[in-house]
Amino acid sequence: MDKLKKDLKILLIFAVLSSVLLVTGIPMIIVGAGNGLTVVMVLGIVFTAVNFYACPLLWVFYGDMHIHKRIVFAIETEKLRSTPVIASQVGISVEQTEKMVRKCFEKGWLYGYVFDGTNISVNNAKAPEDTEVFAVCPSCGASFSYRLTEPGVCPCCKTPYTK
Repeated sequence: MDKLKKDLKILLIFAVLSSVLLVTGIPMIIVGAGNGLTVVMVLGIVFTAVNFYACPLLWVFYGDMHIHKRIVFAIETEKLRSTPVIASQVGISVEQTEKMVRKCFEKGWLYGYVFDGTNISVNNAKAPEDTEVFAVCPSCGASFSYRLTEPGVCPCCKTPYTK
């Protein structure tokens, strides 16, 4: 969900910026043309023309991403695991829900789940970085555990441990 929130925030910034540039471009055209400021006028034309098309598209994409956020919330927090149930909860068709769930997986917004086309289940196969390893220190004999993504270090004598 964190990646989705970050992507949403970035899209919101671009949508707001596009809206501001669209509205700012029109007076820039008028001021630039009236005062003989060609650069200001040209920038105003560019801002207006580009954002005339970009602004609505960015806001549509932003709204679409909110539906994806709602789907991820339904799966992660509400523990809904079937696309018909998620579709009824979100208020869209089952086909749209299946496409959106697939997109959530493609974009990396859903992590740790498996989707078979209709049902979502928790992925019980742990990645190596999630694996916790138990070890005995060769120097002092203390037992300790560490994750494979971190170096193994004995908490008692600080001796590095390697497999």
